[in-house]
Order: sequence, then structure tokens, then C-alpha cells
Amino acid sequence: MLRTSLWIAVLVLFAVLPSAQAVQIQSLYCYVYSEESGREDTYDVEPGVHIPVSAGETVEISLYGVTGADDIRLPATFVLAAGQGHLQVVDESEDSITVYVKGGGNAQLAYEIDGDYGMRGGLREGRLTFEIE
Repeated sequence: MLRTSLWIAVLVLFAVLPSAQAVQIQSLYCYVYSEESGREDTYDVEPGVHIPVSAGETVEISLYGVTGADDIRLPATFVLAAGQGHLQVVDESEDSITVYVKGGGNAQLAYEIDGDYGMRGGLREGRLTFEIE
């Protein structure tokens, strides 16, 4: 009798616990914020999209995932990947990077999404391309 009651309790517990499925990310976008200018822009994260920035500008970059219900800010690691002489890292956190734009040409930040999110492999890591004006 005790054994049966224990099994029923375990089954009830699993029935009421929320599912531990990873949040499904359908697409990504990059949020660009500048306190100096009040700039708040978004850009889709996909091949061929260049993010315009101006020399002398300081911008905070973060990534958001589109889930179908809510957009969520994603924890990510950012690294200067190309055009390193054109950007200078000012600050980093678990979900953003702030860079100072020195000027000239193009630059890229590589990113990798941290955490347990369901997404296509091509979204989990990639590069953001900046076109410096």
C-alpha cells in the first residue's frame, strides 16, 4: 500500500512540474543603443545585413531572440573578429558589449549565444558586420 501511494505521489509531482524544454528561438535581432545620441535601432541578424555606425560613436550591442510570444534578451559572448583597429571595447557584460567606433571601413564582432535555447545552428554563433561612416 505504501509503495503504491509513493508511486502515485511521484506521478502527480511529474504531472504538475513545468516542462524543462528549452525556449525556442525563431530568429535573432541586434539592438544598438547609444546613450550619447539617444539612438535605439534594431537590425536582423542574417547574412548581408550591415549595421551602420559613425566614427566617434559609442554603442552598446545586445542580441534578442524572437520566440513567437516575447522577444528575450539573450546572454552572449562577443569578440572583436575583423577590423579590430576600427572598434575598441569599452565594456562587456553577460548579454552585451559596448564599443567605441574609431572610424574607417568595416568591422565585425563575433558572437556566441550562451545558455540552453532551441535554435538553428546558424543562429547560435555568427558575426555582426558594422559599416563605419
